[in-house]
Amino acid sequence: MKISNETQQANSNPICEEHQKILILQKNSDFQEENHIQSKEIEQKSNLVFINIYVDLITYALITGVVYCSYLMFIGLDKHVEKLKSFNPPYDFPSFSDMYPAFYIFIILMVVHQLFKYLTVDKLENILSKNYSQDEILIYKNKVSTNIIKLILYSLSTILGYFALKDLSFFPWSLGGIGEYKNVFAKGYPDYLFFEKTKLFDFYYNFNLAFAIFDSYILLTYPLQSDFLFMVLHHIVTFNLVVFSFLTNFSNIGCIVYFIHYSADILSQVVRIIVHLNIPGIICCYMTMGFLVVFVYTRLFVFGDLIYHTFSFVLYKDFSIYSLYLCCFLGVLMSLNIIWIVLISKKVVNFLLTGKVEEIYKIKKTEQSKKLR
Repeated sequence: MKISNETQQANSNPICEEHQKILILQKNSDFQEENHIQSKEIEQKSNLVFINIYVDLITYALITGVVYCSYLMFIGLDKHVEKLKSFNPPYDFPSFSDMYPAFYIFIILMVVHQLFKYLTVDKLENILSKNYSQDEILIYKNKVSTNIIKLILYSLSTILGYFALKDLSFFPWSLGGIGEYKNVFAKGYPDYLFFEKTKLFDFYYNFNLAFAIFDSYILLTYPLQSDFLFMVLHHIVTFNLVVFSFLTNFSNIGCIVYFIHYSADILSQVVRIIVHLNIPGIICCYMTMGFLVVFVYTRLFVFGDLIYHTFSFVLYKDFSIYSLYLCCFLGVLMSLNIIWIVLISKKVVNFLLTGKVEEIYKIKKTEQSKKLR
């Protein structure tokens, strides 16, 4: 009994209780530090994973394949172009120098973008403060400002494209033209390559090339999103289609691909902007539904018609390494379009079930994005 009482006294001693608290705090601190280290290691390991390891591996493989195809096309370009020129020597065949204006336009776009951000980010910060915490505002105010610029550029590209292409016999009625896409190949091989361009045609191509370079800069310098690898693949394929279709005079195909994709992205940018603003969710949902309808129409049906006619002619009448890669790149774009249609549809269904509006592509939480906050 005496020992028991002494033990009780020792346990009730304030010094002993304080010592026990210190030991518990140290253990908790060690545990939290260990968990922090483990979570940091997991985060660092997952920085290269955007969707899941299997989808990402396929995308990495496709990116590698496209880059290798680009190399093969580049080293054989001169020989292929000389062959095409021999069919029609008087024709003013395009060259690298005809693409120089794109780099000047790109510099102008960069200056306009920085100036626009300087003038708008503070106002956007006040608006976004109602929807986001302070550590998220820096990311999203720059994101929304850039989306506004891209909305303007997509609109300008579409307007310019309409006036540059509307009088061409192969600009289809499904996009507001007066012709049919199959008319591209009406003259047969190789005469279909030597078509008469409008005055704005080359400028339209250079404007979109500059926009593609600008968009690639935005993709690589801004916080990464969950669709980052898809976008890298999309940009590499687009850049190849633009450059090589122009230099090999496949631009009668490339200009329609341009118009299909950029015209549909106007509404995409509107949705990306309003989803961050204090706008009722039902309006965002209706806008997303409208975008989905336009996206499906242009990128599935109209683009599908282009792929059908292109594959049917090129692979049988004009088979070469360039026509083969052109068709492969178009196939990659169609695959990405289908993936995006599924992702957009999921967001619409999620809103109908939960009433919650979310952006299609979320910022990926990595060390890089944290530093940019």
